[in-house]
Amino acid sequence: MIYVTSDIHGHYSLLIQRLDEVGFDKDEDTLICVGDLVDRGEENIECLELLDEKWFVATRGNHDQWCIDGLTNTHSAYYHRMRNNGGEWWYHLDKETQDYWAYRIRNLPLYDVVCVDDKQILFVHADVGNDGNCSDSFSNLHLWSRASADAQEGEDVVVRGYDVVVHGHTPIQAIGEYDYRVQCDFGNEWLVKGNRCFIDSGVFFSKKLNVILLENLMEGFSDG
Repeated sequence: MIYVTSDIHGHYSLLIQRLDEVGFDKDEDTLICVGDLVDRGEENIECLELLDEKWFVATRGNHDQWCIDGLTNTHSAYYHRMRNNGGEWWYHLDKETQDYWAYRIRNLPLYDVVCVDDKQILFVHADVGNDGNCSDSFSNLHLWSRASADAQEGEDVVVRGYDVVVHGHTPIQAIGEYDYRVQCDFGNEWLVKGNRCFIDSGVFFSKKLNVILLENLMEGFSDG
């Protein structure tokens, strides 16, 4: 089975606890993380080491990207290190460790596509245009944009060419109340706009982390 999560933000122990709660089988199941493995939590290296697990797949998030950019861009490093962004831990690592994990992060894709039961599911951290076009040249859109999350009631946010699009980046607590809030077993909660699912639980202030069975996430989307 495939499960999805996002924005772990250095909360490794909580992730492992949630995997146990949902009955995740590390020998049979796969967990897809829609970006932001690090920052704000205390177990950042442990979260990066998830990339070595055969059951773990991730796309890149803006906080992950900050680790790369902060090594060569003092402007990026300044904002990364700000208390609310939580990146100070990165600059206390030795250069060899930084270089190694920067290399690993750089090789994370900006997006991923999975086909399940003839449905095309797009995973991208922040945003994608309604045309569904994905490209490394759209890195600012895929890593940083909140345009779709901030869209007002009545605005078209449906992504063409995909049945479901899974986003992290914007905590569901920050998304408009008119949007469709979903709850299921194991305390998971996410929001739906068009065919987009927003699953960032805001772990750094809510202390909650979504680990959602993809099958449950896809419920409610018509075959058409």
